[in-house]
Amino acid sequence: MIHGLPGRKPGEYLTHREADEATALIRGWHAKRQPFFLQVSHYAVHTPVQAIGEVAAKYEKDGKNAINAKYAAMVESVDDSTGRILATLKELGIDKDTLVIFTSDNGGLDDDGKPTENAPLRGGKGTPYEGGIRVPFLVRWPGVVPAGRVSTTPVSSIDIFPTALETAAVPLPGGRAIDGLSLVAHLKSGGRVGLDRDELLWHFPHYRCGIPPYSAIRKGDWKLIKFWDGSRELFDLSADPGEEKDLAADMADQAAELETILMRRLADGGAKLPRDNPEYVPNEKPAPRSVTTPWSPHPPRSRQSPRAGEGGGEDWSNWARTPSGEPPRKPLETGEFRAPWRRRMRGPKVRTGESMATRRHRISNNLAVFSVL
Repeated sequence: MIHGLPGRKPGEYLTHREADEATALIRGWHAKRQPFFLQVSHYAVHTPVQAIGEVAAKYEKDGKNAINAKYAAMVESVDDSTGRILATLKELGIDKDTLVIFTSDNGGLDDDGKPTENAPLRGGKGTPYEGGIRVPFLVRWPGVVPAGRVSTTPVSSIDIFPTALETAAVPLPGGRAIDGLSLVAHLKSGGRVGLDRDELLWHFPHYRCGIPPYSAIRKGDWKLIKFWDGSRELFDLSADPGEEKDLAADMADQAAELETILMRRLADGGAKLPRDNPEYVPNEKPAPRSVTTPWSPHPPRSRQSPRAGEGGGEDWSNWARTPSGEPPRKPLETGEFRAPWRRRMRGPKVRTGESMATRRHRISNNLAVFSVL
């Protein structure tokens, strides 16, 4: 369901409906001879893993298990949607005047290969490892950006904004910091023209399931991960892209140098940092309770309460009550974590009055951007 979008017919697959809406917008703007920017943020590929049955069946015949087959079918539907948008641009004769960028905001959700597998990269969605943050960044602009080239220069979604503005010959806004860089010269040269940047930062100052707060910096081929519980890890991505060997102890000076740069960049940017949680009690495990909290967002599978009609499983409601036994306090209202005594740190408060729907759109899972100018 998309807020404000009326239903059309029963059983319609959302990813295909998004393509219908996108192509209709393109045709409408083209009829008025208007330049335009269009961002298509597919809800796929994402949980819940729901696919078109006959498409998933095709992948099950290839030997995939049920969840992997559905996931593959969802990817195919995103491919279909993207293909329809590209075909519409070509049909209208504006594909050579159009810059198209396709990317994602995080790596695949990888829970022991379910619903996807990021190997040989380590980790998955939400983690600071390459499986969580290294994603495709595909660019298409016929006649302008050479086709079939591969660039090994790290780029980021923060670069989309200045790239789109330069493409449209629009100056960057003044009086504010611009995080990214324009990729126009880099793209037009097929990757031969470098970027005036040697550092990229990631800042994740809150918990996600079992993943603690962290910040990370990549400088050249060196990558430092600072976990806010006090630990840090260092990797040489040129020799160890799978991040199997932590060099933080063996190369303490290199780790300290990167951490100094990271902390200075966070301070310069006014980044919100996690803070000590005074209610944290180390190693305390609350007694099980039978009350569930239906508003709790996506716990790890092993901690979920049983579904209706099922038995067994650990009661996940322990994560959602307060130490005093009061009714659960929703994080969006207070800015606090669930079950505060089980979290050593507290994250920065969320925006006052922000709804869950607004927050999800701000976070923007699995982003696909089509910039048409």
